[in-house]
Amino acid sequence: MKIFLALALSILILLTSCNKETVVKKPTETVIKTVTFEELFSNKFEAPKGKVIVEGLCVHVCKHSGKKIFIIGTDPNNKLQIFAGDGLAGFPLEIEGSKVRVIGVLEEEKLDMTYADKMESELLEQEKAESKSAKKSCVFEDELKQIKDLKTKISQSPKGYFSLYSMTSTEYKKF
Repeated sequence: MKIFLALALSILILLTSCNKETVVKKPTETVIKTVTFEELFSNKFEAPKGKVIVEGLCVHVCKHSGKKIFIIGTDPNNKLQIFAGDGLAGFPLEIEGSKVRVIGVLEEEKLDMTYADKMESELLEQEKAESKSAKKSCVFEDELKQIKDLKTKISQSPKGYFSLYSMTSTEYKKF
């Protein structure tokens, strides 16, 4: 009888232990937000924390080191400068002219009216020192126009400054 009771108890323990569900924890996946050029260059964009994905056409690869590229969206005037991060040796020259998807961290530089006024003042002083004639150079005119455009963007921004973004890339993929 004792043997029968011990055997029944063993079978009961074995059956109840096999009936338990095994809980498998899945690793938590971090969702990486895709940022469009339209968002990036809008006045209301706030850069998310952590990594983001940006897609665009690679229009330049630094030929000296390969550590820097520029990509554009649909508007060729909106360029994003991307640096190769610690995990990347650099960008190959072959990606120039190709569409790329870049994953990395955005960095924001805030350009305010004080910055724009200082740039304009320095440009005017430089032109005054370099030019004895009344004829102004095309480079000067282009740079002065860029500063005026920046001032317009700053004045139209609800933030009181213009955000200039760059990115440090941890990975990229050519399409």
